Amino acid sequence: MRNSVSKAQQEKKKHHYVWGHYLKNWSTDVKRKNVWRTTKTKKLEQHKVDEYSISGMLFEDYFYKTSNLDEYHLQIINNLFSKTDPSPKKIISNFMKVNFLRQKVEEYVDLGQTKYKEYLVYKSNFIEDMHSSIETTTIPILDALANEDLSILDDEKNMLNFMYYIANQNVRTKPFKENIIIYCGKKDPKFAEKLEECWWLVSYFLGITLGYSLYRSSKLDKHSLLINDTGESFLTSDNPVINVHPSISEDSVKLLEDHALDLYYPISPTIAYTVYNSDVFPTGKVSVTLDQVVELNTKIAKRSNLSIVGNSKELVEKYKKYVGSSMKVIKGAK
Repeated sequence: MRNSVSKAQQEKKKHHYVWGHYLKNWSTDVKRKNVWRTTKTKKLEQHKVDEYSISGMLFEDYFYKTSNLDEYHLQIINNLFSKTDPSPKKIISNFMKVNFLRQKVEEYVDLGQTKYKEYLVYKSNFIEDMHSSIETTTIPILDALANEDLSILDDEKNMLNFMYYIANQNVRTKPFKENIIIYCGKKDPKFAEKLEECWWLVSYFLGITLGYSLYRSSKLDKHSLLINDTGESFLTSDNPVINVHPSISEDSVKLLEDHALDLYYPISPTIAYTVYNSDVFPTGKVSVTLDQVVELNTKIAKRSNLSIVGNSKELVEKYKKYVGSSMKVIKGAK
């Protein structure tokens, strides 16, 4: 009899930075396996629109794979999270202790030996599994919100889990990473190089700290469920949670003030969720206008890197000209 290996013990190579279950909301085929999207390859000068399998998109091999940290990496992490609130700071501290112990183990063992295969699986799977855990707890919340039920967030635990999910989906994507690394590289190439090496950990810690901050301020911020009955669906993208604060310029790059955070997250073609500091939308359920949908879809497209995702070819074709606009601005910034 052949020895079987459980799924949990198998190394995960394809690390999706946008949740496949979430993308199914834009699928129109019976089995909910495909969506309309833009894509671009080295052979293509322009973006093309095609219908594609959800499982085969928006991932990168070993995107969250852990790596060993040196003193420079530790300095980056300490500087970034030194002023973090006590609760997430404790999580970060405990994680760093465990990671340091595992790193010390590597100095004394030959990871090429079969008996250490589980450790190599851990390095590939750990952060990916942490993101999957956050996603799993959010399934009933997203299902309720998609059915216009805001009451599910009256439960404090649900609100905390949802804010962690929103925050992680904001900072865990490949476009978010590339934008940060490119911007930092223009200021300090050495710092950008070292930041990229430990980004697997920095991005996870950013999600924890931002999620906790959003939860702490949830009674002060404006939380809105946008209802879209306009006839034009919401788009999503490879960068589905974006900051749409009015102070953000689409044509230049500048540091934002702490309060300049208006997060927009399309949940389905007809539902979106916002966490706003500004007064664009009031708290509660809000019916949006066609002009507002067009504005939000345009921003989603501009903040994407390669892929916008929609429930029809016509919708994706309409906005494909904006794909990657923000990345071009960042690359051109001095």
